[in-house]
Amino acid sequence: MSLVMIAALLIGVVADDFELPPDIVYGTMNRTGRLAEVDAGGLQVVLSVREGDHETFWSFDPLLNSFLSLHTDEQAVLEIEDVETWMPEEEAMVRLLRVVDATIGEITFRAWSDSLEAGGTPGEVLEDPGTPRGEDDCEGDGGR
Repeated sequence: MSLVMIAALLIGVVADDFELPPDIVYGTMNRTGRLAEVDAGGLQVVLSVREGDHETFWSFDPLLNSFLSLHTDEQAVLEIEDVETWMPEEEAMVRLLRVVDATIGEITFRAWSDSLEAGGTPGEVLEDPGTPRGEDDCEGDGGR
C-alpha cells in the first residue's frame, strides 16, 4: 500500500471518529412554573414549580437562554425533551431533560425568535443587541 493510500485511510477513520451520533428523543413534556434562574454559562434553567420545589433542565440554545433570561421571575411553560445526546465533556451519550421551547404569557420563544429574524439573524441580534438594525455607528462620515 502506498503512503498516500495509508494517509487517506487514516484521515477517513479519524473523520468517522468525530461524527456525532444523532440525538435519541424518548418523549416530550410541558412543565409550568416560575423561572427562578437561567444560568447561560452553565446551560441550566431552574424552574420553581411549587413553594420551595425546583426542577433543573439543560438548555443548549443560546438564543433560547437569552429569551428565558429576559423573563426571570415570570410564569413560564417550558417544553422539555427527554433526550439522549452527545456530551463532549463526558465523551459519551448522556440522557437528560432539555428545554426546547418556552411560552411566557402570550409570547412563545419561536414567535420571539421569528421576530428577531425579521431584523436580522438571531445570531446577529445576540452579537450586538444594542445596535438597531440599519444604523451605522460611524459619526462624521457625511451620512454615507
